[in-house]
Amino acid sequence: MRTVSLLALLLALVAPTAAGFADPPPDGPFALTNARLQTVTGGVIEDATLVIEDGRIAAMGPDVAPPDDARVIDCAGLTVYPGLIDSGTRLGLAEVGSMAETRDFNEIGQIAPHMKALTAVNPSSVHIPVTRVAGVTTALAAPSGGLFPGTAALINLHGYTPEQMQVADVEAVMVEFPRGGKRSPWGDRPNKKIRKQKRKKMEKLNETWEQAQLYARIDSAYRADPEGRREPQYKPAMQALVPVVRGKRPLIIKTNAAPDIRAALDWAEERDLTENIILSGAREGWRVADRLAELDVPCLVGPVLSTPT
Repeated sequence: MRTVSLLALLLALVAPTAAGFADPPPDGPFALTNARLQTVTGGVIEDATLVIEDGRIAAMGPDVAPPDDARVIDCAGLTVYPGLIDSGTRLGLAEVGSMAETRDFNEIGQIAPHMKALTAVNPSSVHIPVTRVAGVTTALAAPSGGLFPGTAALINLHGYTPEQMQVADVEAVMVEFPRGGKRSPWGDRPNKKIRKQKRKKMEKLNETWEQAQLYARIDSAYRADPEGRREPQYKPAMQALVPVVRGKRPLIIKTNAAPDIRAALDWAEERDLTENIILSGAREGWRVADRLAELDVPCLVGPVLSTPT
């Protein structure tokens, strides 16, 4: 059976030619006819028509007629399914693994929440069309390295500029939660050294968070009475954490081992953050599933294909 991603099919129709971006992409409406529709919540719909207008599904079903002005695409023998989302990737941030000048996902320093992945996304990356035609149409471009490596951005895998690719200003600050165990079964670091390194990183994490809370309070006080107070000194890292402190932007906590997940949840609970956090990785989340369910913490679980820990 042949399958085709709904967005992948449409994006293939508007893909640039070898000559460049000479022609603007068609803006629809589109009508996919005679298709087998694999929906998210409504099961499978056979021999149906799906109409897209202004980038959104306008109608679908076996009795839907294509609009008179629609571009009709015969999908007989094809299955149309929603585009997949890769919720943690370096797509657009890295090109050739062996060439440092093509990798832009890891900034210098431990505290860099103000470094936005969106500014580093390369819309012309050769990885983007390859990923898109495989059915992945949206991705979370995430920085890595350091305690606060930066701010991740949700992007559609089509667009001429990073701003065109961004999904409705969806961004999230990343934090690499300190690990308490060995990184692999072959790790040779003694347990005493591991505990010492984690303690130092936790101290840095707590110190940074306390500074961000203080910066947010000073900023709020200044905005409430700018005449009688001095404007706080601009600190990019603290400014990037202010929306997280105020609950306006999510904090993605990257952690995998069960003890580290428990520690991350305890850390978030102590700071009333559980409603604003997302776990990324969570390979051993199944070991603490009851706690995650109790706190209603969403998880971006992966990688999907991996050897057991």
